[in-house]
Amino acid sequence: MRACCRAGACGGRMGNSREVELVATETTAAHPTGDEDIVVSLGDFIRDLRIDRPELGAVKTALERGDIDAAGRAYIAWFRTKDMTSELFVDWGRRRREPDYDVSRDDGLLPRPVLMLGIQNEYTIESADGLLAGRMWDGYNTCDVSRTGIDWREGPLPCITRLPVLGTMRHAMFETGDAKYARWAADHIAEYMHNWPIEEFIGKGTVGWVDNNTVSRPWHWCMHPERIMEISHTLTLLRTFPEVSDDELLAILHRVYQEAVWVRLHAHEWVDQRHNGGLGMITGLAYACQTLEDFGAAEAWSDYNARMLAQYIGEAFYPDGQCIEMTCAYSQMVINQVQRIACALKDRERMQGAMPRLKAIVDWAIGLRRPTGLLPAFGDLYPSSFSHAIHRPLLDWIDIPYAKTILGEQEAPLPPFVDWPPPGTQAWAGRYVMRSDWSPDALYLCLHAGPPGISHQHGEKLSFVLAAHGADFIIDPSSTRYRSNDPNAFISGQRAGFLHNTITVDGVDVHLNEPLEVTQPHENPWEHGEHFVYAAGRYSFAPAADAQWQRRIVFVDRSYWLLQDVITGEGPSASIEQSFQFEKGTEVEIDGTRTICTAPNGARLAIIPLEGSLQPTVSIGDRSPHITYWPHGEQTEHPHSRGWTGRSSHALMPAPAVTYSGRAPLPATISVALIPLAPRAEMVLPGITSSTADGKTLWTLLYPGGAVTVTTDAISCEVRA
Repeated sequence: MRACCRAGACGGRMGNSREVELVATETTAAHPTGDEDIVVSLGDFIRDLRIDRPELGAVKTALERGDIDAAGRAYIAWFRTKDMTSELFVDWGRRRREPDYDVSRDDGLLPRPVLMLGIQNEYTIESADGLLAGRMWDGYNTCDVSRTGIDWREGPLPCITRLPVLGTMRHAMFETGDAKYARWAADHIAEYMHNWPIEEFIGKGTVGWVDNNTVSRPWHWCMHPERIMEISHTLTLLRTFPEVSDDELLAILHRVYQEAVWVRLHAHEWVDQRHNGGLGMITGLAYACQTLEDFGAAEAWSDYNARMLAQYIGEAFYPDGQCIEMTCAYSQMVINQVQRIACALKDRERMQGAMPRLKAIVDWAIGLRRPTGLLPAFGDLYPSSFSHAIHRPLLDWIDIPYAKTILGEQEAPLPPFVDWPPPGTQAWAGRYVMRSDWSPDALYLCLHAGPPGISHQHGEKLSFVLAAHGADFIIDPSSTRYRSNDPNAFISGQRAGFLHNTITVDGVDVHLNEPLEVTQPHENPWEHGEHFVYAAGRYSFAPAADAQWQRRIVFVDRSYWLLQDVITGEGPSASIEQSFQFEKGTEVEIDGTRTICTAPNGARLAIIPLEGSLQPTVSIGDRSPHITYWPHGEQTEHPHSRGWTGRSSHALMPAPAVTYSGRAPLPATISVALIPLAPRAEMVLPGITSSTADGKTLWTLLYPGGAVTVTTDAISCEVRA
């Protein structure tokens, strides 16, 4: 390591407290410039303590006489008893006072931070005892290490260097007070530090992934930040156990300090990419700053972190609040962390300028939320409870009172919008939500007509999801977690276009053939009248197929939908498939060309073809291979076909899918009515008629007291009421 402080700081007696204070503010750990700066000696680490603080008087006295060991002991004596209440840590005191406190509000237990999304964790005593018995896991794979111990280098647990099991041990420590869990956690951290000395990080960069069955190197960009968070959370409990020695606690804090230097050095590389890994590093550094608040470097790191977070908020989100990754499960965890860290840094000047975008982010989450309580599952993995998208203290800071209504904490006020993006505002994400109201039984449809996103893309352009009367009917088929060595694993990302609620033309499905993000708002139709909402989008299958597709959706009097797919191309005809994927547990009945779907609560959705000659077939858990053009327009074989959904678990689950297929002359227009029916409601369908003249079709869509008219041809669509 280069000289890290002024003369006299690396040994010997300090001249006076003023000199020590200056030394503490000028370490290269606070402003590292190279990997060698991450190797900080124990002495330099302790000398960085802010001994101007009265509570560190014993540390100051020891340092002034040159006794590093005594200074370390004095600091740990303070660390064991200090107040560690924070925006970031689990409020253990509140959990003791309120046995029914919802632990899902605490980042240290649930929800999982973004870099752990898809990780399966268990907060039970049984799981903790399993770890003590050698049943090790990393959230993806499992391994019995009872006889061999953990292989920290070549073992089959790729994410073990995140230290994800510490959450389970925290739960056991808190619930039982038994020191055996604290000892195991301390030993686990010590094993990691011994097997991966900090010196080995030098020159390795931020990529250290090996494969799905080998330990990831700890400098890998999505291992490091989570590890700091896990250790920091664990220290808030570990310090209370006398069975964990002062030397052990000091060694762990010293390692957190050094790893924080590494994050400070490399965070900008991922923030500049607008990648969620950048946010992970911001979050990890925030936790390190909170844990190490008594050290001089932490103040400089916090200033830097506020700058990085402001950059991330400004560049990784569209003005309408959608994360440019466009994947909802990740976005949910991303925005939770953004809000949480922004609140922790709200006194920093840079956070004041981020407030409008933070409000847009919350409005995005509220706008996309399904009446049944979850976000749509566009992109990888499966969203968790909507409450995990919102960090409640932010609602008071920025004053978003209607968010508390959506969270079920009060009855009013409701959001000032029903559809999203609100009428008259710019649509950057290209996702359009039309809903009847804010009740749990509301009718809801979300059309994805935007870009694929900069990561975790799926072939879901122009796909949509639909919920009604308390049930999810048409869903975006979600994926499993990324890997598992479970013998019954059935892993799938469900990314291919044909798996989604989309169109295929001559076997070609939606694939990546357009920019991953946009630089200006969409110009897709997004129109609102007193008795209708209308949205549309376009997709070209070129160059894989010479065909274009336009999807139009009209919400009639907020009571039912007209769905129209128009396919054009140079050929005289094309083989067309129109797919609908339904939620697990939905019963599907084919009646001629009609599809009647019944949810577990008795609500129904009728899919009524109005135009076209396609015929329906049902798929449930079809394991046969299927042709796809995902991801880049070249024909490949997908390992399974339609009729599946996931829950970020180790295996797909069968769920019914209906595909309407057939050959049609081009241009082809496929018109379908989507009619939701409440439980026990009679099958009474609205009046829908059509007439054709001069190449245009006039649709008359009745509702009580009036009608919406839709005039269409292969090029245009005009809606009136």
